[in-house]
Amino acid sequence: MTPNDPANASLGATDVSPTDVTGGEETIVFDRESLAIVDDGSIAPTELASMVGSVVGQPHNPYLKCIAFLKDEPETDIGWDMTFTDPDRHNRKDKQKLYVENVEGLFAMSKIEPGDYLKSINGRKCGPSLNGERALERMQKCYETEGFLSVATANKETGDDILIEVTIIKPRSNMTYEEMGMVVWFWGHLCIKSIDKKSIFAKTVLKENDQVVAINDVILDKVKPEHYAELVNALTFKITLTVLRRRQRITGKFS
Repeated sequence: MTPNDPANASLGATDVSPTDVTGGEETIVFDRESLAIVDDGSIAPTELASMVGSVVGQPHNPYLKCIAFLKDEPETDIGWDMTFTDPDRHNRKDKQKLYVENVEGLFAMSKIEPGDYLKSINGRKCGPSLNGERALERMQKCYETEGFLSVATANKETGDDILIEVTIIKPRSNMTYEEMGMVVWFWGHLCIKSIDKKSIFAKTVLKENDQVVAINDVILDKVKPEHYAELVNALTFKITLTVLRRRQRITGKFS
């Protein structure tokens, strides 16, 4: 299945009734008929954005960005590629980091962009001995032997809270929230309660207790967990989560 597959043209909105999404005193109706499919198989819920918040836009310098997808699932002819800048362009300290120069294919569907540096491949940190050629070889080997690819990049860590943007490609367009294996709940705010070890989300940099700020750039501060699940079910190809990870006051660690 490709992003432009006709199967992406409908959400089956005609048999879905409007839903209250606020969880507060005001009643706001979320009508799935207002959702429009865009070329990458995501939903562009403009009506939802105008009623429950707004689109996130480009967050300021997210610390971590990640994309994960399974081998041959979904079946698509979209490839993936990443190039890196010449280390000699950077100062001596930065020569130990691989900076992204360009992304193509599935990587371009994530928030990873030029200027980020490579953090990890399939959960394994990238050391100073890894050059661009070896990095791509490791990505290909991980993809072939482990059956999935998860690439994380980073920027400078600033402040007591860090923003993280994670993109996953749905293994199946009709894969449900329950099948995807990550549970969210409301605990002061919408956050991740648990991630099943077999979940595609477990292959990313997401952690339990991360606060879910947005899905596909639409703010979720007034959305109940059950309606978050509806959005996940409606998305057919790409899901991008923006999460906030807070620093513990006592230990200083992010959690």
